[in-house]
Amino acid sequence: MNTPLRARASTHHRALLIAPETSALHKSNTNRNLYLFMLEEDLHHQHYAYKAGIGYEGIEHTRGDDIISSLLHELDYHRGRDGFRLFTQLVSTVACDHLTHGKCIFELFSEDEGGDSTPRLGILPGWSLRKHWRKTLQVGSNSGKLTWQEIPESALVEFHIPDRLEKALRRTKERLQVIDKYRPGDFNMLTSTSSTGYEFSAHKRTLDEISAQATKEIGWDGRGLFLSRATDSYRTYRRLRFLHTWLTIVSATTSTLNRIFANPTVNGGTPFTVHTTGLPTIEQVEHDMAAVTAGTKPLGDIFNRTLQPRYR
Repeated sequence: MNTPLRARASTHHRALLIAPETSALHKSNTNRNLYLFMLEEDLHHQHYAYKAGIGYEGIEHTRGDDIISSLLHELDYHRGRDGFRLFTQLVSTVACDHLTHGKCIFELFSEDEGGDSTPRLGILPGWSLRKHWRKTLQVGSNSGKLTWQEIPESALVEFHIPDRLEKALRRTKERLQVIDKYRPGDFNMLTSTSSTGYEFSAHKRTLDEISAQATKEIGWDGRGLFLSRATDSYRTYRRLRFLHTWLTIVSATTSTLNRIFANPTVNGGTPFTVHTTGLPTIEQVEHDMAAVTAGTKPLGDIFNRTLQPRYR
């Protein structure tokens, strides 16, 4: 990651969504049902429970914010976001890409801005990429036909998450996709059961139990929908488990960012690192999960201190 940055080789993700051919490929390769949409939204909203921020070691905060805001420019959908807001958008992108595509890849390139060379992370949508003979290719459009452009391996930055979590996200996605086909009120399901009778409440209870089991590995509770008959202790445990999942992704994202900031062409010759502030630690969450299981701490204290400290 210390090699000089090259000009951009990929196509901007917005251009891919505009071209009819690549837009059609996107629609055919992106299956986001209701449950997955809700899960992605909840992963994105986790940070709102905290008065969180981002800190810098080895550089002034203002300068660090300028570098990270410039680097993550393509994630600035609303323009003018500060470093922490862009960082949370990056975490959300890493989480959702791993959930949807099993990986999250960006292109690190140099863009000319006012005569200066500026490092950028270019979004590489998972649906637009494929591997061929150890080469990474991105789809494009030329005269109404799909083309494939090679992205140099030296320019690729992959945001890894722990293997165990990566597999858990993949299994969760696959299970939710199956369950979504049998939501209460589904027309095909109602038609198939018209002769045998249908009880909405019984069907919903069964799906809630299956959904709770399907999302157990990552802790998500479907915004409480899956655990309507669970105890308060178990609901709290599941919320802590989901927070643990999110914090693991935050930690992995921070580690990759710090490797990028070690590159002199990115940091301008001043090495620095970033860290989050105001968030609970993974160790704290694990300690609270153990306390819930053992019944050694009041659930209200855990809620106010770890799950929703911003609003206590």
